[in-house]
Amino acid sequence: PLEERGQAEVRHLIRAFNAMQERIHQLLASGSQTLLAIGHDLRTPLARLQLRIDDASIEPGLHAEITQDINEMRDLLQSLQTFVEAGEDAPPGQRIDIAAMAQTMVDNARDRGGQSSYHGPERLEATARPVSLRRALSNLLENALAYGGNARVAVRRDGAAVEITVDDDGPGIPEDRMGDVLRPFI
Repeated sequence: PLEERGQAEVRHLIRAFNAMQERIHQLLASGSQTLLAIGHDLRTPLARLQLRIDDASIEPGLHAEITQDINEMRDLLQSLQTFVEAGEDAPPGQRIDIAAMAQTMVDNARDRGGQSSYHGPERLEATARPVSLRRALSNLLENALAYGGNARVAVRRDGAAVEITVDDDGPGIPEDRMGDVLRPFI
């Protein structure tokens, strides 16, 4: 908070600014607590789902896919908790094989009947945030299949960076909506 001093109008403005700053702080703290509570509460049904899957008589391949989805949800919840508790924008990166991740996702889409292909190296290691990358690539792949009817995923090294391209035969995103692409929950 700023010290209230100066003429009456300035003190009034500083008082209003300090009150607004406190309200914003309380809203952020309340939102953080809500996110932590939701994340905590979602762990219980995930554990029950895992137990039910483990006890079910289902085909091993399907069991593995469902378990992978449950583990991904656990990772997302953990990254949410880490983000809220640390106040950081992102957890630290780790060394992963991006080509293997992309190939696996394409293969899984193809196994579910989606027309998808992969072009790129067999292995391409880089430092990245695996949960965030998997979520982004999954969203792009699923959208390509849903709206374009197919998905072509390409991975390549571009100097020190890695470039991942997801292409399809769909109509694309209208130019006036391109800004919405990076906004969450639209």
